[in-house]
Amino acid sequence: MKNKSLGIFIGESFAELTLLDTQSKEKLDFQRWYLPRANLKSFLSKYIVEKSLTKLDHVFVGHRFLEKLFSYRLGGSVAQIVTSGFEKALHFEETSISDSLIWPQKPPALSSNDLIFSINESVTSEGRIAKAVDSTALEPISAKLKLMEVKRVCLHLRHAKLNKKNLLQVQSFFEEAGFDVFTPPPVDPEMEFKSWRKNLIEAAITGTFLEIQEDIRQPLNSIISNENIHFLGANLNWFQDQKSERLGSLIALENLWTRMFPEILNSKEKIDIFHFGLENFSMIQNDPCSWELPWGPLTLSSSKRKDFQIQPTQSLKLNDNNELIFDQKELSFEPGPVTMGRGVVPCIYDILNFSDALASELQEKLIRSLQSILKNSHKSISTLQALKLLKNAVLDQLATHIEFTRSPQLKQIVVYGFIADLLEADLKTHKYFSQFIRISEKEWPKSSLIALWGLKGHQ
Repeated sequence: MKNKSLGIFIGESFAELTLLDTQSKEKLDFQRWYLPRANLKSFLSKYIVEKSLTKLDHVFVGHRFLEKLFSYRLGGSVAQIVTSGFEKALHFEETSISDSLIWPQKPPALSSNDLIFSINESVTSEGRIAKAVDSTALEPISAKLKLMEVKRVCLHLRHAKLNKKNLLQVQSFFEEAGFDVFTPPPVDPEMEFKSWRKNLIEAAITGTFLEIQEDIRQPLNSIISNENIHFLGANLNWFQDQKSERLGSLIALENLWTRMFPEILNSKEKIDIFHFGLENFSMIQNDPCSWELPWGPLTLSSSKRKDFQIQPTQSLKLNDNNELIFDQKELSFEPGPVTMGRGVVPCIYDILNFSDALASELQEKLIRSLQSILKNSHKSISTLQALKLLKNAVLDQLATHIEFTRSPQLKQIVVYGFIADLLEADLKTHKYFSQFIRISEKEWPKSSLIALWGLKGHQ
């Protein structure tokens, strides 16, 4: 009987898994599914029964699922204990303008002012305790947080790296009071605010991360121990329960691509990667930089990722002049594109997905929905002709974005992703895309790459 290991990738609306032979790394099975129809726990429970799995050597997990949380107030249920005078520190260095190829949207507030509590403590820049912590001053804060049913507390004390005495005292107090306490890693004073910001976001996403972790562990607990279920970290390391690794796992996939794709191509040259994916269109560059979220930079290094202005679920609409345009707002995959059966408003994914291979009922549904928009347009054009023109317009616009974001010194651009596979024939004949190298996601699924990287370090 073959020893088996599992790779799992969790996107915002879709998930996939690859079952591999642990020794030979042969791909034994691949599945992709839509999360609103089958959540992670129910799918995995059903899968191990259908495949008669009785033992797994390893499970390796990568994800982008938590990105959907970035449109909400992340720190709305997390308290911060800060040095007096630094209550607004996380507004420092806050990003005011998004990347030039990302819609310049103002993010929601990172935290609630009602959950920021200052304490009278001080450590000098030389590391001397100028003001010790009065534990009695912490008691009313703890009582208020319990009344508010707050579970997680971030400690942001100035110059804590230079002298940890105050920090350790506050940490001990809140841990003994039953709170889940988050402390930023020790960094130099000029990096403290970035470290605090990362710490707050780490605490804010922890609840959802733990739910995902449990949704994997629970259905698999009869065939694998928790210590052999590994999550991919930002530095392409593996972790289980370390708090400080959870946020970094969001950028792990891009870092994995920049490491593995040159190996797949047997090339030592740096490459740019155009991710032409199911849920995202972006450029990934092997140019390590400080990871910057809408609220400002963090103490995390990542491959540079630039999301394009054009994305899969942007819908079609008429502007004030009754001209057909793409709406800036993304619809998401809930209910999803028309050609996935649930949506009613055509979007970019539908334009790219339309072909003779598409089920006839979905073709007809897309045509009807597009006709309802075109009938109010001044243009006299057939629906099929409009679909062809729109597909070319999307590809040309993406080509423009790539040209403006590519690294000028690099010759190689790799195209990878679900949509790239879907449009293989179109890309081969397109005047711009035909010059690029293509790595097939069908051949190298995200979950397979994750599993292969995991097995490389666990054998």
